[in-house]
Amino acid sequence: QIFLPVGNAKGSFIDTRDIAAVAAKLLSSDDFVNASHDLTGSEALDHTQVAAILSKAAGRTIGYTDIPEDAMRQGLLGAGLPADYTEFLLVILGAFKAGFAERTADGVQRITGKAPISFEQYAQDFKAQWA
Repeated sequence: QIFLPVGNAKGSFIDTRDIAAVAAKLLSSDDFVNASHDLTGSEALDHTQVAAILSKAAGRTIGYTDIPEDAMRQGLLGAGLPADYTEFLLVILGAFKAGFAERTADGVQRITGKAPISFEQYAQDFKAQWA
């Protein structure tokens, strides 16, 4: 079960392998010097969609529940996270809920020459971890 205080907001989730590929290219080339780069996944998904994709890959039901921010705070503090880090995470989740993570950009494609890895591909590649 995914428990987050983000409502139906969408995020353009990026695979860490794409981040690594971009970093490798930037560190080994002068093609993108003095430029900023916006890296995102190829599509924006809400957490109900994320849960459905993970469920399909895992072969079991994974759900999503929107929870109040204070429930998240109490859960994080109860798990031993420091209060300042907990509040930092809640700020990030608040930005997600406000829609700041929905936009997609072409940075991965432009820098690596390859489309970003889809969330579906990520789920398939790591299905053993979700099963």
